[in-house]
Amino acid sequence: MFIEPEVLEEVRQVTTKDGQMGVYVARPKDNVKRPALLLFQEIFGVNDHIKDVCQRFARQGYIVFAPDVFYREGAWTQLTDLSKLHDKLALLKEEEVTADIEALLGEISADERVLKDMIGAVGYCMGGRLSYLAAAVFPDQIQCAAIYYGGRILQATPQFPTAPISRASNIKGGIIGFFGGLDKGIPREDVEAIDRALEEAGVVHRIHFYPDADHGFFNDTREVFHVRAAQDAWHKTLNWFEEYLGPVPAVD
Repeated sequence: MFIEPEVLEEVRQVTTKDGQMGVYVARPKDNVKRPALLLFQEIFGVNDHIKDVCQRFARQGYIVFAPDVFYREGAWTQLTDLSKLHDKLALLKEEEVTADIEALLGEISADERVLKDMIGAVGYCMGGRLSYLAAAVFPDQIQCAAIYYGGRILQATPQFPTAPISRASNIKGGIIGFFGGLDKGIPREDVEAIDRALEEAGVVHRIHFYPDADHGFFNDTREVFHVRAAQDAWHKTLNWFEEYLGPVPAVD
């Protein structure tokens, strides 16, 4: 009989310059030193789906930290009204998010269970851009990053005055990206531009494009879920992380 490895969950409070940022943590039930992952949420919040994804990675042997990036507007807020999506996005500011990631990295480095030189990042939708940003701003700490349909990587905005792609030359770790051909917000030419910029910057990377998948294809709680693309991206992500973070200790 197959029994899934047990995962422990907890919520930590990380002190930032603006207050207390909640961080959902999932890890195997042991005290073995392990690689860590920063997992950045979709616009919807650190909801049950994001917690489930954290637990999936934990069952693979990682200690996973998912920060509540909208904590300044209230702890653990969740977006259910899509008409307010752009208003929600406008709440994120580059300087604040960068400071939050730095504070979280400090928390991770202080965790005795974490292998300090084995830290990766992964993010979905809005979180894909934050995963890229973490790799670019903290290249000595983030060994690799996975970007799932990260939007606005090419563009500067009032909230993010530096276009994330312009930081490509800072990246030292490996970048893997996943995009869908039906994604109206990230056309194929944008995906190709990201690929070119990483190539020109000398960043080791792989970009995977699924022609019949839409934005959010990994989210199995939404109608855009694309099982084939999601499964393929999941296995490619695990292989990428193992390549850069080393063999992960087995989970009993």
